[in-house]
Amino acid sequence: MWVGKGLWAILVTILVLGLSGCGRASSVYVRATDSINLNDANQATPVDIRFYQLKNINTFKTAEFDALWADAAAVLGGDLLGEAQVVTIHPGDGQTKPREIILGPWDKDAQSLGVMAQFSTISGDKDRRRVVVSAWHADDYVIELNDNELHFRKH
Repeated sequence: MWVGKGLWAILVTILVLGLSGCGRASSVYVRATDSINLNDANQATPVDIRFYQLKNINTFKTAEFDALWADAAAVLGGDLLGEAQVVTIHPGDGQTKPREIILGPWDKDAQSLGVMAQFSTISGDKDRRRVVVSAWHADDYVIELNDNELHFRKH
């Protein structure tokens, strides 16, 4: 009878590893200031952010933002694994405790997590509307939305 229990334990372990993405982050954490995405009346407004599982980050990092936002599948081709996950972040979300976003199962070929935020304007002279982190370490960071910028900070 031990053989049956031992086999059962091995199957459960394989199932758990398979569902957890073999070490890849299954969730990320988000924090937003009260002053995100200011409109013309200087009022903070919600921001849509998208999460992409990526096989390779090169095209994601260099593609023109608006084209990528409009049709990531066409721009990224085989580097995009699955569909983007879209979440709306409101001003002040996660300030006390970062908001957890469940990413769900990972594609076995995903190497990185790409994140984009659709702010109404660009802050300063640098476009900080997208960031990339290793798929295995995404849950070690907090995604911060501050003014019209997106950043990864160590959790």
